[in-house]
Amino acid sequence: YGSINLACFVLSILKSPGFRPRWNHYHWSTALAGFLLCTILSFVISVLYAFISVFLVIGLFIYILSSREKKEWGDAIVGWRLEQATSALLALNSSQVSTPKLSKFSVRSRQALSKRLKQSAPKSFVKDLESGEKPYINGN
Repeated sequence: YGSINLACFVLSILKSPGFRPRWNHYHWSTALAGFLLCTILSFVISVLYAFISVFLVIGLFIYILSSREKKEWGDAIVGWRLEQATSALLALNSSQVSTPKLSKFSVRSRQALSKRLKQSAPKSFVKDLESGEKPYINGN
């Protein structure tokens, strides 16, 4: 139970996009409190078994890291980087963004172009990245 609480705490602090707790009253502090309480109680109940379980968890963690699959499904650090990039893009104002004059690079249909113009540039760029679309550059 302690390792599940620790995992929930780490994922919520790093703001992983795949971590969406369903409980309405969830907060990262409850996960941290659950981890600490579980760890303290396990050492109060039996120090020997608590150390054995800690070593088993560390051994399991090392085994999982060493026999990792070739595919990368992402982790909490990737989620943190995505969150930082998203916040930085959303923090940009249109007055801060300067676009150089480019030759005609790519033009999409008029509907897609008018739809993009209604949205702000950083938000549409982030939406393109999240939906898996390829971002495009449109210059005059």
